Amino acid sequence: MILHQINYIKIILTHFNFESINLAMTPMEVGLKLIKKQAPTTIQELKEMKKIPYQNTIGSLMHYMVCTCLDIPFAIGMIY
Repeated sequence: MILHQINYIKIILTHFNFESINLAMTPMEVGLKLIKKQAPTTIQELKEMKKIPYQNTIGSLMHYMVCTCLDIPFAIGMIY
C-alpha cells in the first residue's frame, strides 16, 4: 500500500505562495547545518520574514509528515 497526498501538498504550496519552488526527491540537502548566523538580522530582513507565514507552513507540513509521509520528519524537525 502506498499513501500519498499530492493534492494536499499542492494546496499547501499554493496557499503559502510557494508554487515556484524547486522540487527535489530528497527532503533536505545531505549534511546541511542550520546555524543562528543564517537567521535574518537587519531590519529589512526581519520585515521580509514577517511576511512569511512560517508557523502555519511548518504546521501544515508537520500534519502531512505525521499522517502520510514518514520520510520527511528529520527535515521538518530541523527547521521547526
